[in-house]
Amino acid sequence: MARSLMRPLGWTRTSTWLMLVGSDDRPLPHLTEIEDCGGPPPPGGADRLGELLAGLVRASPTTTTGPGHGRSWPRRRWPVSGPRWSTSPPTSTCSPSRWTSRPFPRGREAGYGPAVTTVPDLTKLMFLVRGEDAPLAELLEDGLRGQLAAAGVSRLQVNLDDEPVAAALRIPGPAAPVRAVVSVWAAGGTAAVVDVLAAAVAGATLDGWEVEERLPLAPPEVADGRRAEALANVAVLRRPAELDVDEWRHRWLVDHTPVAIETQGTFGYVQNLVLRPVTEDATYVSAIVEELFPMAAVGDLHAFYGSGGDADELRSRMERMMASVGRFGADRDLDLVPTSRYGWSL
Repeated sequence: MARSLMRPLGWTRTSTWLMLVGSDDRPLPHLTEIEDCGGPPPPGGADRLGELLAGLVRASPTTTTGPGHGRSWPRRRWPVSGPRWSTSPPTSTCSPSRWTSRPFPRGREAGYGPAVTTVPDLTKLMFLVRGEDAPLAELLEDGLRGQLAAAGVSRLQVNLDDEPVAAALRIPGPAAPVRAVVSVWAAGGTAAVVDVLAAAVAGATLDGWEVEERLPLAPPEVADGRRAEALANVAVLRRPAELDVDEWRHRWLVDHTPVAIETQGTFGYVQNLVLRPVTEDATYVSAIVEELFPMAAVGDLHAFYGSGGDADELRSRMERMMASVGRFGADRDLDLVPTSRYGWSL
């Protein structure tokens, strides 16, 4: 079917399309296009990429097919010369390592499918640091990274409400203001990680959860300790009582995700579904979302919504976005926190 749709268009460049298929042989509503290479994969490269992606799926829970039962099917699309569909692709200009090292470096994804995490085989924990006088500087210290590494953490991300984003819009939630968001990818238990972070932000409120991560738009990689050139908005979502879990997730992950991507100027979009609290008395939170915008979006609505200076387009995008968030309760009872984003491999 895919070939029948593509053949009449006469594609003139190379890319690989990926589809995830559940254990019930039903395709999930999630497509990824990889366009990093100037030519098709070498012999066996597409199969090795499929094996890698299947391993990621097995390591992550799926949405409807149960954990560990996803399959990835690479579907190749070659440059066309002569016949509309060539069964003998041209010589590859792409090394095998580029097809197997990292699956979604510049992928375009639509909808949602199985959870795809930044660091496979590890548990992602997220923490909100609350309080006007929260000690933010300590979260960037070398000493903290050393302690977290000793506690089993392999990657650390810190989002700070700091000076570069001071002029951006904030929406306060029902609890004390969020000043920082800390994400860690760890192996083993969570108690040691909680103890380390609680000591680092002593005097502030620390709420933490284990989350399931999804990457509709994978953020660009940035060197360790370097601030990402972005306004990283963090939204803390709470499911409204009138929606059950399945309906809420469907309205958000299936219905809203493409609207958010189409109506905003984002170049990074990370969805984190809360699975369980890891700190005592953690406040009620259903999900934490991070969206990356150009820095100009701090004070420019056209940059925020990607409307290119067109007033009518801006109004249309804002109306679509507001109608969509209202359907799953993200128009109330949420925290919206503008942040700067930093990350480290430990």
